[in-house]
Amino acid sequence: MPKARRPESTERLLARVDAKTRQIFDRQHEACRTKLPPEICQRWDRLARLMVGLASALPKSSGSNAMLFFIPDGPYRKQVFALHARKDGALLVYMPDILDQAVKAGLLQRPGRTSSDNIYRIGGGESLQVEILDGKSPNQDTFYKDMTGWNRRAMCITLPVSATAPQLQAVEGLCTLAAAAWQPPAE
Repeated sequence: MPKARRPESTERLLARVDAKTRQIFDRQHEACRTKLPPEICQRWDRLARLMVGLASALPKSSGSNAMLFFIPDGPYRKQVFALHARKDGALLVYMPDILDQAVKAGLLQRPGRTSSDNIYRIGGGESLQVEILDGKSPNQDTFYKDMTGWNRRAMCITLPVSATAPQLQAVEGLCTLAAAAWQPPAE
């Protein structure tokens, strides 16, 4: 299993984005600080910084509550992550479908017969909601729609308002595992 990377500093993140994205990033933080508890804003910041470090192309904003993250794909770019802050404070993390690899690596445990099909255990009695999306998923939002085109599938992980440290660490581990597909191996 790949080791989770340290999130990039906020200053370094903001130095890599264009003025419009920086303005929206600042507005997102201001809305977070005024409307939501500080720990939710810190989670959003931590995940955004991690995703910038794992995806090498400049991030892009989508509205006032979502950021999209890309890698180069020849002369184009390919979306690999999206981070969406819902109004209730939950964070939705989108990434390529790595569900089988995550189960094999021990990051997620498949749900038992009596639990919901999309609630995966992460150890210590904790769990995460994981939804698999594809091009046929109804009502796709613009901030992850490009991740499900061309016969690709994506995962949507819901980090609840009351997320615990193990849940956040599991999401970070899943992001790092997903990035192993496009990053060169560590020396």
